[in-house]
Amino acid sequence: MAEYFNRNNTGQTSVSMPPHEIIKIQILERRANLIEALEFYKNRKAKGQTTPISLVTARLFSLFLEIRTSMKRKDSDNYYIIVSLLEGIEKRKIVDNQLHWIEEMIFRIEYYLDNIELTKIDTKEKHGTPEEENKAKGLS
Repeated sequence: MAEYFNRNNTGQTSVSMPPHEIIKIQILERRANLIEALEFYKNRKAKGQTTPISLVTARLFSLFLEIRTSMKRKDSDNYYIIVSLLEGIEKRKIVDNQLHWIEEMIFRIEYYLDNIELTKIDTKEKHGTPEEENKAKGLS
């Protein structure tokens, strides 16, 4: 992650990040919050406790707000599917099997985040030796 060192007028140095890196971190935090809410919901359901799904829905909506413009531009098919499902849940048109539709939206968002390489974990190129890796990275 790119960090920039800034020296202010008092001679002190601070570390800052470009705005796009901050937004990436916010998206990942919202994603983690959504997963945590889903785990909490499923845990309580497994124990037979009644629990509303509203926290999961709220966190899903807040994650979608972070990525919606980018998603509309880069993955419009999934964008419009998610919008229609969210509207159905908000207007109470989707009442039965809400969890199924929420999970469907989460899978579509996860697919998008992987495509833009925000959550992709298999991005490292394989090189035979450290010298080959350095050469591929333009370091030698």
